[in-house]
Order: sequence, then C-alpha cells, then structure tokens
Amino acid sequence: MKGYVLQYANDIVVPYIEALLKELPTPEDYGIEVSDDGEKIWVQYPSAIESGYEYLPSSILIELGGRNVIDPNERHTITPDISALVTGLSFPSSEVVVLSPERTFWEKATLIHVECNRKGFKADAHRFSRHWYDLQMLAAHHSGKTAIKNRELFEDVVRHKQIFFNSAYANYEACLENKLSLIPGDGAIAELRTDYEKMLGAGMLYGEAPSFDDIITRMCEIEREVNKW
Repeated sequence: MKGYVLQYANDIVVPYIEALLKELPTPEDYGIEVSDDGEKIWVQYPSAIESGYEYLPSSILIELGGRNVIDPNERHTITPDISALVTGLSFPSSEVVVLSPERTFWEKATLIHVECNRKGFKADAHRFSRHWYDLQMLAAHHSGKTAIKNRELFEDVVRHKQIFFNSAYANYEACLENKLSLIPGDGAIAELRTDYEKMLGAGMLYGEAPSFDDIITRMCEIEREVNKW
C-alpha cells in the first residue's frame, strides 16, 4: 500500500500541482515537498502577512493514504471566507464530502489517548496542544454531544486503529475497558501548556479561546463520562 501511495503522489498528484503552480505569476516562490512514504505533501507558498512568527508555517498539507475511514460522512459547500467581505467579485464554491465530526471526535480522543500512553512526545509538544483544544471545542458542539453517547462509533474507531495504526504503547485495549486517557503526565502537561501559549501568540485561534486550565478540566470531565460506560 505504501509503495502505491508513493507512486500515486509522485506520478499523479505532484505533477498536477506543479502544472498549476507554473501558471502563477511567480511560480519560483512556491515549493513542493513529499514525505518518504508519499502520504504527506507540503505545498509552500509566499505568505501575504509577514508576522515573523514561525509557529504557523506558510504551507498547505495534503494527506494521502488508504488506511483511513470515510464513514460516516457529510456533504458541505465551502466558499472562501473573504467572499463575505468583498462585494463585486465572484468567488468559487464547491461541494465536498467530509468526514462526520462525530467520528472526528473519537479520532481526536483516541489520538490523545495514544499520546498519553507514550513515555514522551516524539518531538516535544510543538503544534500538539491543538488536539486537546479541538476535542474541547468538538465536545461543546452538538456533534460532540451526539458522539459521546455513541459507544458503537467509539468502538469502531478503536478497532480500526488497532488494525491500521497500532503500536506497542498505544494501549487501545484500555479504551474498550473504560480506561480512556486524556490527561498526560505532569511533564507533558507543562509542554502542552507552553505550546498552547505559543499557539495563542501566533493568532491561530479565532474568537475568545479557552484557557489551558479550562481545557484540562474539560478533558477530565470527558474522560470520566466516557469511562462510565
């Protein structure tokens, strides 16, 4: 599978993107990087805002692969945010099939569970606190409130990850034994707090963001609720 994905990336996806970039006024300002397995493609672009902050890189990540599940899914129409602010111009829109946020809730929860069972973050906590933030925001949304009552979907996510994303430290079995972990050790929490402060400083979040302590408190509540099943 990995060989097929790498070939697909190099033979189809990358040439297609390169052809599009060549049509731009300054194609030399853009770049493409492909991971060794072909599952990740980064497209670098020149930012219109020079913030001097490196937390948010000027690149778009495209992820490929055949191990992910696409059910349950929904159809949504996407339009550029700027279209609501600019009149007199026509902006494109597109209907896309996206993964249902109910499944995303459990994908995030099990991802956090794995990191809580790891002895230490694989490369410090850089850009990791977003997962805890995402889970809190999903939990506050009606999709998250629906997901947290859906034991069948939770178990489906766990069993899929046991097959396609398992590792010695993941301990997915604990999820099915009412031992979901959403709170890492003290050292990891300190790293997450620092990363979250950097994320706030970079302006990555819109609106009024919850405090890091509020996020951890909510994680404790979610953990207790799920583990009562």
